[in-house]
Amino acid sequence: MGVIENTAKVLSLVNDAENCSLHELTEMTGMKKPTLYLTLKSLTQVGYLEKSLDNRYSLGQSLIQLKRSGQRQRGDRSKHGDARRSVAIVTLNPAHPFIMAAIAVFTRVLKDHHLDLTLIVSANPIDDLRPLFSDANSNLTGVLLLSPYKLDQIKTLTAQSRIPVVMIGDTGDSKRLRLPCDQVLGSNAFLTYKATEYLLRKGHRNIALTRWETSSVWSQEQLQGYREAYADAGLSPRESDALNLSPLVY
Repeated sequence: MGVIENTAKVLSLVNDAENCSLHELTEMTGMKKPTLYLTLKSLTQVGYLEKSLDNRYSLGQSLIQLKRSGQRQRGDRSKHGDARRSVAIVTLNPAHPFIMAAIAVFTRVLKDHHLDLTLIVSANPIDDLRPLFSDANSNLTGVLLLSPYKLDQIKTLTAQSRIPVVMIGDTGDSKRLRLPCDQVLGSNAFLTYKATEYLLRKGHRNIALTRWETSSVWSQEQLQGYREAYADAGLSPRESDALNLSPLVY
């Protein structure tokens, strides 16, 4: 079972039972305890779960707020025959710290513009968005992609979308490609350069750079910024300090 399936299963069980212990979740999910513990720890850190003093897990405020938002939208539709417009945030793993932080920011921005947020967890976005695209009564006005989906997935999505689609960050492809939609990119080389430069100024010399998906363009840019910061300080990094981690789902 993958990260997405583990996350979805745990959240669904906790939601149904209202609260669960580690032992109970181990029996219900069939997951190994170390794997389950790390999943629970991650979900607790990002606010999707809360852990009580007696070591029981319940839904955290972050998910409760999303749940209430969805209930308000359904209530508005039943009362007024329509709901407030919403923007879909589509991701592979909402428990990833980067995604959680991005959702918090976008929630505030959308609220300021009187828009609701629709969170969609999907490995293939078009499968979940196609029904909304074809629904003439859908209140969806835009789509934000917050995970490194592949170019072919984005092409399929934008070809069938009647509303704007924006990619946040890089795709999951090994090189930067022209997309059929708008894209917002951070400066990976610059950010890594500034972080490394800061530590070098503080007197640190053996600085580890942790990367994953090392064939990706953004990972190569991070390595570039790391090396340039050392070069500008008249130093050379140890190649062993550029650590390659196992792929992360986000």
